[in-house]
Amino acid sequence: MNFTRKWTIRDINDYYKFLKENSKGAEKAEWEKRIANTSMPCLAVPSTVVDIVARDISKSDYISFLNIWPWEYLVDTQVIAKVLNRIQKDDRYWDYLDRYVNLCDNWASTDCLRFKLTRSNKEKLWEKAIEYINNDRPFVKRVGMIILMKAFVCDEYIDKIFEILNSLKGNDHYYVMMMEAWLLCECVIKVRSKSIQYLQEANLDKFVINKAISKCRDSYRLSSAEKEYLKSLKRV
Repeated sequence: MNFTRKWTIRDINDYYKFLKENSKGAEKAEWEKRIANTSMPCLAVPSTVVDIVARDISKSDYISFLNIWPWEYLVDTQVIAKVLNRIQKDDRYWDYLDRYVNLCDNWASTDCLRFKLTRSNKEKLWEKAIEYINNDRPFVKRVGMIILMKAFVCDEYIDKIFEILNSLKGNDHYYVMMMEAWLLCECVIKVRSKSIQYLQEANLDKFVINKAISKCRDSYRLSSAEKEYLKSLKRV
């Protein structure tokens, strides 16, 4: 199917027909739905197919596609996310990103977003991260932390990230806490000395600290000795 076009409702019908033709079947779709823990129906379209569709749409009149905004199946979120990942230089990107994150109800949809830090978007991207983290919706909050993890774990921002992690203490949503742990793990890996010192003294939820340490111990970017020391910091 040719996805390089100006999009109409009729084209969206063809788009869905193509996705369903490439589905792995009902059993795999039910598995995908359980893993993503989403209210959205699933089609279990292979990621290679999703990548091709998103690439072709991003080379087309992608604004006409985004204005129609197909949002019926989990795969729609993946296609739209991958299109957004490719058009971050477009000024309209931010409005579409806001719409996207406020509709997400699962980790699979948030975690396929990618954020590239540039000199021109640095201030705006930081503002978005803080805006999303301050949102009460858990998957919006998760995207805010993904932005920090993907773009801002460095010496310049590490103290601010620690302050943000401190402010999240007591949030008991599983997918928010898992993202806190993942963010803390990346801090330890990329800004090692300062983050380990923070981890030694951190007054965070025990689940977050222990899960972050577990993620660090699974990483190939830390030495055996560092992993062993981190194990000693686990909370009981």
